[in-house]
Amino acid sequence: MGERLALQVDHVSAHNSAVWKTHILQDSDMHHRIIRVWALTVACTIGNCAAADQRPNILLIFADDIGYEALNCYGGLDFETPRLNSMAEEGLRFSRAYTSPVCTPSRVSLHTSLYTTRHGHIGVLPVHLGTKKKVDFQRMRTFAQLMRANGYTNSVTGKWQLATLETWPDHIRNAGFDSWCIWQIWRDGKKTLRHWNPT
Repeated sequence: MGERLALQVDHVSAHNSAVWKTHILQDSDMHHRIIRVWALTVACTIGNCAAADQRPNILLIFADDIGYEALNCYGGLDFETPRLNSMAEEGLRFSRAYTSPVCTPSRVSLHTSLYTTRHGHIGVLPVHLGTKKKVDFQRMRTFAQLMRANGYTNSVTGKWQLATLETWPDHIRNAGFDSWCIWQIWRDGKKTLRHWNPT
């Protein structure tokens, strides 16, 4: 029996108040079906944008070391998150999106929609040791590749940890991104610092 995945996206918008409920998928080619469901969800959510120049900008935030319970838009009370609450009201808010609690596997799942058991990355890719290994995004399609093929220009910012860029300088571009500003953990033969001027 194939894997099952439940996707649920709650959408609240002044332009479109549709609420998307759970879609259960089961298929040996589930990866492509999930990407199609995600693309359909985005396409339906953006409403009646017929012309290419009316397509919305899409901002996807993926944060390390924060749980949904920390954000007001998910019922959190311990912190004030007014800007994130505003973004949640105006855009898509995922209510069921699960991934690994580890750097590399979680990012591969984010980019490809695959569970760790499907993409095979279950531990941290040792970029901090200058590994020659990489995540093969030619074997696994990414959301960014699909969006670029449909006329979007994509950018990524933050931590990559999916390849050592000294060894694989086109890795981010091959994953579907046109520009980037990322923290590269390994540079000039040694591990880098997380901050420009740490104090």
